[in-house]
This record gives sequence, C-alpha cells and structure tokens, in this order.
Amino acid sequence: MNDPQPHSKTADLLRDAYEALREKTLASPELLKPRSTEEARLMLEELRANEAFQRDILNSLPSHIAVLGRTGIILAVNEPWLRFARENGNPEVQKIGFGANYLDTCRLACHEADVYAKAAADGIESVLSGVLPRFSLEYPCDASDLARWYVMDVIPLAGKDGGAIVAHTCITERKQAQDLLAWEKNALELIVSAASPGQALDGLMLGMEKKLQGVLCSVLLLDADGTHLGLGAAPSLPEDYNRAIDGIAIGTAAGSCCNVSREKQQIIVSDIGSDPLWADHRELALSHGLLVCWATPIHCRQGKSIGILAIYHHESRFPTATEMEVIGRAVRVVGIAVERQQAEEKILKINAELEQMVESRTAELQETNAILTYFKAALDEHAVVAIADTDITIRKHIEEAL
Repeated sequence: MNDPQPHSKTADLLRDAYEALREKTLASPELLKPRSTEEARLMLEELRANEAFQRDILNSLPSHIAVLGRTGIILAVNEPWLRFARENGNPEVQKIGFGANYLDTCRLACHEADVYAKAAADGIESVLSGVLPRFSLEYPCDASDLARWYVMDVIPLAGKDGGAIVAHTCITERKQAQDLLAWEKNALELIVSAASPGQALDGLMLGMEKKLQGVLCSVLLLDADGTHLGLGAAPSLPEDYNRAIDGIAIGTAAGSCCNVSREKQQIIVSDIGSDPLWADHRELALSHGLLVCWATPIHCRQGKSIGILAIYHHESRFPTATEMEVIGRAVRVVGIAVERQQAEEKILKINAELEQMVESRTAELQETNAILTYFKAALDEHAVVAIADTDITIRKHIEEAL
C-alpha cells in the first residue's frame, strides 16, 4: 500500500490532537466537580488553556481546517480558513464560519452546477454517517488571475458525538509540476512524430501558449555566420512582424532577442515602450500591440548558443515564478527540437551533395562511354576498309599471274 500524502498525514495528526484535547476536556464528570472556589478557578484556567492550545494547533497549520459536528455544523475553524474566505469574496464568512452548516453550503453550490461541490457534499456526508472511513477530493479553485488546485480531506472524529475534520490543502505547485511533466512528455513525442522539424517547433510554441495564457511564443535561429537571427517558428505572431524580424542583424538596440544572442543570457523586457534595447524596433513592436518580450537563449548539448526563445505579451509586466519555471523547462525541450532540425537539415544537405556528386560522376562516365563507343565504331569501320583493300590487291595479283 502506498504511503498517504503529506496533507493526509497532517489531517490525521490534527484529528488525533483534537480528540486528545476533547477527551481531556470532557473527562469524567466526577473529576470535573470542583471541591473549592480555588479549584474551580484553576480548572477554568486549564480549560481555557486547552482551548487556546487547540486554537494554536489549528492556526499553525497551512491547511484550511474546519471541525464539523455530526450534522455538518461548523464547530471550529482555523485562521487560514477564515483568511481564505475573506480574500475570496466572503468577508463576513456567513456561509462557512462558526455555526454555519457546511453540508448546506456544499449542497447550495450543487444547485449552481458545481460538480466538485456535489462530490464534496456526498463525501462529507458519507464520512459523517460512517459509510466511508475517510474521503479525499482534488478540485480546482481558480482565482481571477490564477489557476489553483486544492485537495479536501475528510477524517472522522472518534467518540459518541461523532463529527469530522475537513482540511483543504493547496496542491497547486504539485499539479503544475505534473502538468509541466505531461507537457514535456507530449512535446518530446511531438518532436519525434512531427512530419517536419518546422511543424514540431510550431506545435511546441502553440503548446506553450496554452500553458502560459495570454503570451505569444516564437523561436529565432542563429545563422551560420553568427550575426543574424532567422525565424524558426512564430505561429501566433502577426505575419508583418515575422517578415520584418526574419534575418535581423544582431545589435545593441535591436530588441531583446538580439541582445540575448550577443550577451548569451536571458533578458526580460517588461516595457518595450521605454526600454533602450528596443530603440531600433520599438515602433514595429508597439504597432502590433507587443508590449513585453522575455527572451531566453537556446543552447545545444555542447553549450553553444543556437537560437532564442522569445515570449511576447500584450500587457507590460514581469513573468511570475511559475512562468519562469515553465520557460526554463521549455527552453531545453525547444533546444532538442532545434538540434533535431539542424541535424536533419545537415543530413539533407549531405544527401543533396552526394546526389550531385553521383549525378556529376554519372555524367562523366556517360561521356567517357560515349567517346569509347565512338572510337570503337571508328576502329571497326577502319578494319572493314582495310580488309576490302586487301581483297582487291589479291585479285589483281592473281589476274596478272594468269
């Protein structure tokens, strides 16, 4: 059996701690009866200390925690739970705060066609009723400008009162890593299966644009003389822009890509309109609504620079940490595609040269064979003439003898 996920282990530990505190708080009534005012005061202080300790445990966990009663009533929540509610459009926390019925909240979302809410409600209800020993659900929870993923763990509380602990843990980074790994796998398969290297590069650029929403991706390839950049792939950039930059000479004010090729390091330009690196081509870029260019060098396996991965955006901004990770991983895959393209082009060039050499040699042999055929025919004709002359001479001598 596989080990449980870290977020699941955390929920188990929280459940155990909560039950221990509840057991201590709800001890035998005889033991809880104070024998004096002073003892009552001490017991009250201990109870408050236990409650504070319980809150500290809840609030110290990064997961969003709620403790539910048998019917789904929220008995306690931690600070991350409340903070998430406030930051996501529910500042009063009416629907998911203390005293609210969490099951009712999930069922209400079910009527709003939220399939994940229905699964969550069914899972929580199954744990509370004892049908399931525990429940886990991964679900998307997107913000306005960010794709997020969470996992909800529901773990039952022991004891006659029942109830459950619900823990929502952010797994966005894990999901992004899984998605990126899947993209790399698909990209490598595309490189191998594409009908042509150019088709593979186009496919990689379109795939990156899906992962990094709102961007336009392109590849520029360094030519043999190392002083110009040719267009390798830019399926979504305007054709006029592509024609203008194809074959662009490397210079200090010729844009992000040319400076990356010259400096051999990544250059992030967050505002083309004001950056001096774009002095020569600023108007060209701005005329097509291109306000940002993040340029990263592409290296071959030997470390030599072979091109540039250029990413444009219609909004002036810097890339996020997630986008930088995607770019760093993607540039290596693009490098494989470019190397494959260059290798195939080299093979095609060698084959063309060999074919030309074979054609040239074949023509030479055909010419030589034609000459030999001509001489052979000439020799044969000369031999026939010589034999005819000999017959005439012999006949002449015979006639003179008679």
